Amino acid sequence: MAKTAAHPTKPAPGSALAQRLRAFEDFRMGWPLGDLLSHELSDLMERTTGMIRVEETTEGGFLVVRAELPGIDPDKDVHVTLEDDVLTISAERRDERTEENEGSRRTEFHYGSMTRRLRVPRGIDPEAIAATYQDGILEVRVPAPAPTAETREITVHRAGS
Repeated sequence: MAKTAAHPTKPAPGSALAQRLRAFEDFRMGWPLGDLLSHELSDLMERTTGMIRVEETTEGGFLVVRAELPGIDPDKDVHVTLEDDVLTISAERRDERTEENEGSRRTEFHYGSMTRRLRVPRGIDPEAIAATYQDGILEVRVPAPAPTAETREITVHRAGS
């Protein structure tokens, strides 16, 4: 599947940040359980920054964005908007768990909002965007904008001839 947009937080190649991340990656790969650490750090970053993981592909003339939103009620807690060629996916997570053991009760709450913004091509008809939610995945299908007229050469005539 072809990516259609660059990741917004990816540093420029050769930049100081890119060199530091590469050094960390080299360190991580040489360390026992380094790959597990990477996944744990990635999950921690997503929980603390409120970033929604997405996958962008093109399928049959559509930009298809799939966002991981497990455990969220799409009817109440998911919003998708298009404004100024920016598609915004936002969600609110509300989770409460209660455990009861031998006369004690423990309740844990998790609340938080997440947002992801993606630039889409100009000229998209907002009425043609479709979003579905199934098994923790939100899929947003954005149709390709209407093609512009083909380039046509105009003959230039000499005036007075």
